[in-house]
Amino acid sequence: MKSIFLTLLILILVPNTENVIGTYKIIEEFSSDTLELNEDGTYLYKGRGDSCWTWYDFSGEWEKHNETLILSETANTYEEEFVINEQADLKDNDSITIFLKTVNDKPLKDLTIEYYSINEKQVQVKKWNQNGILKFKKNDIVENKDEDSFIDIFGKINEKEVSTRLVSSRNSGQILITINLEPKKIIENRIHKFKIMKDSLMILDSKVLEIGKLYTKL
Repeated sequence: MKSIFLTLLILILVPNTENVIGTYKIIEEFSSDTLELNEDGTYLYKGRGDSCWTWYDFSGEWEKHNETLILSETANTYEEEFVINEQADLKDNDSITIFLKTVNDKPLKDLTIEYYSINEKQVQVKKWNQNGILKFKKNDIVENKDEDSFIDIFGKINEKEVSTRLVSSRNSGQILITINLEPKKIIENRIHKFKIMKDSLMILDSKVLEIGKLYTKL
């Protein structure tokens, strides 16, 4: 009788993980993401969007708490090389001012900045100047008042070649772009939570995965 009681107690206290082990695939028209849950408590997430340029993988350990699946991940990332801060144009001027600076005030030279409409019908090109302040005429409204614009920066900073494309609001009056030539490595511990359902999972919490998406078991 005592052994039966102990067996029942173990079944109650120790979570049953066998029913979640396996491979899951996202229910999404433009994505083929999969999540593999292994018996040894590890997992592999494969991000497979509609473009191979955006594919990525991450892995770590998983555990089950009641009806919640928790994925732990140690992510190695770097600081952004280009940080854009925008200020809305309260006066609704027809021009936009772009300020350029570098972390630690490293010298700027040989930079070209292109400011253009998102449909690329209106392109303005300027070279870097000594004060790092450039003025552009706002792009004409093409589709809607909240339309975005592109900012391309390429050239050389302190003998290092740089190239980037930033997206900005067409309605901004001032834009400060900070360039970091020596981005530091960042170690981030991430948690991804899923709700466990019958033969499927739903994302509850994640910094990189879209909340509410469903995955079915293969």
